[in-house]
Amino acid sequence: MIGDYIPLKLNAVYFIILGPMLASLVAGALWFQAARPGKVHSDRLLSGNGGRDAIALLIIFALIVLVSAALSLQYFLILAPAELCSTRPHYDFLWTNISGPTRITHCMSGTEEINKEAPYYFEPQILQSWGHVLWPVLTTCLLIGTWRSWRRTAR
Repeated sequence: MIGDYIPLKLNAVYFIILGPMLASLVAGALWFQAARPGKVHSDRLLSGNGGRDAIALLIIFALIVLVSAALSLQYFLILAPAELCSTRPHYDFLWTNISGPTRITHCMSGTEEINKEAPYYFEPQILQSWGHVLWPVLTTCLLIGTWRSWRRTAR
């Protein structure tokens, strides 16, 4: 259904590449909303049972961080240029760079169809690799800031 309306053929490779970035954008939007001065957010967040709402919010934030970290880990474990699929994990992408346009390959068996529509690595590739280390860290920091801001206004 998505493929009919979006020109990209979204697949697992796109979710692994874009998921941590999207999580950081969501965390940034939440942090920006929580950090705006002069607005009390607790009226909209808390239903009357502040303890349960706080735990639910903490669980949602933890899930966002865990999904972002898991997708970033998969970037190093199962994505690589086709010629490097036999070697794992690919943490060496943090300090090496493959020159030229290189298509990202999902290195699991039975993924030939996915690999036909896979995107190319950003240039330089080393920045994309470090991004996958830093996106979950950034997401965590932003959500901690959001949590502190919302807890401060809830009191």
